[in-house]
Amino acid sequence: MLRSFRIRRAHRQFLASCRSLSAAKEYWKGRGLLAWLSPIPTLAMDEGGGRILEALRRLEASAPEERLGADAIRGYHRMVMGEDGGKYRTAHITVEGSSLPGCAPHRIPAEMQRLDVRLTALQEELDREPAPGPEKVLIAAVDVHQRIGLIHPFTDANGRVARLAMNHLLRRYGAGYVIYPPLSEESPLWDALQEAHAGRPEGLVRFAKTCLHVV
Repeated sequence: MLRSFRIRRAHRQFLASCRSLSAAKEYWKGRGLLAWLSPIPTLAMDEGGGRILEALRRLEASAPEERLGADAIRGYHRMVMGEDGGKYRTAHITVEGSSLPGCAPHRIPAEMQRLDVRLTALQEELDREPAPGPEKVLIAAVDVHQRIGLIHPFTDANGRVARLAMNHLLRRYGAGYVIYPPLSEESPLWDALQEAHAGRPEGLVRFAKTCLHVV
């Protein structure tokens, strides 16, 4: 019972971090124990939030058996974006505030295939271990989030999909949820992401540890 409450709480916090609950911070401010016990306030949820919640429920149900790969990542994008989801972008983009250029559209399929191969090898290795160490799993999950952000394969919702993919990998190996704060509100997260994009992921891993919620 306590575990189900913790999962539900993690999902609610995930939604809030994606700004998918109306006035989520104000809603839960000062509510203490009630935040553990109350259901997700669906009446305050917008349509996009409902889609993310369904993706989270699918993640929780399927992650133990389903390996994360490019198809699963596109599947999460379809769940988040509806009928327009799952399609790689075809236009050039610039990520505001980033010093790195976005991946050229013609390179996205190859970059996602490269990520798929990397994920397959990683999960095959982890699956051979009786009990993969939590540190190893966390580093791998943070790496997935960072790489999706760097590739930026979709026109919209890259951040939401990257967070879902990261937590798919965590939940597949029995870890909790990493719930980053909204990127626009947390400069340490933005700075750590930029460092990771430049090949220095240690700060991002440290930040992820502070955002890990046990379920």
